[in-house]
Amino acid sequence: MSILQQLSSQTGNRSEQHNRKVAEQCIKHPELLIEIVAGFKSKDTKLIGDCAEVMTFVAETNPELVSIYFNDLHPLIKHKNGRVKWEAMHAISLIVHLVPDYIFSILVELDDILHKEQGVIIRDYATQTICNYSQTSKKAAGIAYPVMKDILQTWGERHASRVIESLAKIYILLPGLKNELVSIVSEYENSSRSIIKKAVAKLKKTLY
Repeated sequence: MSILQQLSSQTGNRSEQHNRKVAEQCIKHPELLIEIVAGFKSKDTKLIGDCAEVMTFVAETNPELVSIYFNDLHPLIKHKNGRVKWEAMHAISLIVHLVPDYIFSILVELDDILHKEQGVIIRDYATQTICNYSQTSKKAAGIAYPVMKDILQTWGERHASRVIESLAKIYILLPGLKNELVSIVSEYENSSRSIIKKAVAKLKKTLY
C-alpha cells in the first residue's frame, strides 16, 4: 500500500489519526515526503488536504524536512478549498525561521490574504507567518511591524493575541518601538479575552 493510500480520506477515516501515522512514517523515512508532495497535484481535494496536513504534522517537530518543499506548499495557499489553504499556510508558518527569504518574497500575497480572505483560520495562520517572520532578524522585524500593526487595526481582537505576543519578542530587535507598544498595551490590557490579556502581560513585562 502506497503512503498516499494510508491517508485519512483514502481509508474512510474522518479523524486526523491516519494522517498523523503517515507523518510519523515520513519523519522516519523523509524520502516518503516526495510522494506526499506529489499528492498536491491530485484532482482529489480531500487527498490534497490530507497531504498538506501531513506536512503540518511533520513541520511541528521536524521543520527542516518540510522547508525544502516551500515552493510546493506555496501555491496551495491560493487553492479554492479552505482546508487545503489553511493546512498549507499552517505548515508554512512552522518553517518560517528556515526560509525567511522565501517569506519575504510572498509578503504581498500574505497581506492580500489578511485583507481579503474571509476564512478566519487561514488569516490566523497568515498572521502567525508574519509574526514568525518578524523574529528572524532586525530587518525582518522592521518590515513586518507595519503589517502586524495593520492586522490589529483591521481585525481588532480577532488575531490580537498572536500579534501582541510577537511584539514582545521583536521589541528586543526594535527597542525604538517602546512608545508605540505602550499604546498597544493600553488599548488591549482590559480585553475580556484571557488569551489577549496573557499576551499583553508578557508584552508589559518586556517593556518595563
